[in-house]
Amino acid sequence: MRSILEFFSPLKRAARQFRRHRADYYEYLADVLSDSDGRILMHDIFVKDAQRYAPKNRWQKLRPHPRAVLSEYWASKFLDTGTDIGATWRGTLPDADMLIIASAANHGGTGSVPDALKEAARLVRVVDEARSLFLSIIAVAIFSIIVVLATLTSVPAFVWPQIKTTFDFVPETLYGPHAFDLEHFSRVFASYIIPLTIGILILSIAFSWSLTRWSGRSRQWAEKFIVYRVYRNYRGAMFLSTLSTLVKRGSGLNLREGIQAISLQAEPWLQWYCQRIMENIELGFVDGRLFDVGLMESDALYYLFDISEANSLEAGLQLTGRRTERDMGKSIKKRAFIIRWSILFVSLAIVGWVVFNTFNAIHEMTDAAKMVFL
Repeated sequence: MRSILEFFSPLKRAARQFRRHRADYYEYLADVLSDSDGRILMHDIFVKDAQRYAPKNRWQKLRPHPRAVLSEYWASKFLDTGTDIGATWRGTLPDADMLIIASAANHGGTGSVPDALKEAARLVRVVDEARSLFLSIIAVAIFSIIVVLATLTSVPAFVWPQIKTTFDFVPETLYGPHAFDLEHFSRVFASYIIPLTIGILILSIAFSWSLTRWSGRSRQWAEKFIVYRVYRNYRGAMFLSTLSTLVKRGSGLNLREGIQAISLQAEPWLQWYCQRIMENIELGFVDGRLFDVGLMESDALYYLFDISEANSLEAGLQLTGRRTERDMGKSIKKRAFIIRWSILFVSLAIVGWVVFNTFNAIHEMTDAAKMVFL
């Protein structure tokens, strides 16, 4: 009950509204902190924003600006936590963002915070674009399932009963093949509509669960197929970009600590891959072979091998991270295009089959009616 009340609290509501604007906010903070040469502190920005975005009239008090609500909370929390920016923002901004920003503040010193904020802003934009593409695939799939189910359900619920009522004087011996197909389908589908709907719901829930929690060798086999492969490439690119940001020179974190930090806030699927990389570290690998665990496409992995061999593992991570970010959008767009049109084609084929059989059944029944009256 308490968690439900917290979900609808003004603070949580403001956090959800502010989420899509956070990349611009991180850049704004970074610019203010760096351009003011340290004369404006983080707490000063929170206090000023709370005042600037505060409600000015009765209507605004009913719907306060999310930045006003959050800034007021952050200004108080920042002092209570001893100016710990990670603890201040925790619970109001995504943990993935805090991983980069808090790490820079805790290990890299105050001067590294603006750079970390800009890195976080860049990653947020890349992640949001990839997530929107992935969600578009899911949305098309859900829409197609609804359309197909509605079309198929209309046959036993409306189409065939209406045809049969209209031509009730036609004996079954005069039914044509399409009319028989429609009648048989109506009878069978009506018997299985409830189990079919339950099965689709179970499969949808299982798929949603499996994306983030299914791990191991069997999951790696599933990642050969397009939907799981798109998710792996998307999350793998984000893992590499986040890790390269965490362990870059001057951050204060080594590779092992960076992977552990990511693993702590990662879903079980990514934790499994982090564990495989940690095992490679224990085996003594010190080059790009550390990441040969199946988390990225072979081209990206070979690029990491070559750059790490030519320069260093740190340079390889930095350059591969940027390269995967750049290529990820094109890769996901290409696969999203294929998946969306494949789903739509199958859906249209099913709907087309129903329409084709319906019109042919009506034509057959019309011909049969003529024979009855001859």
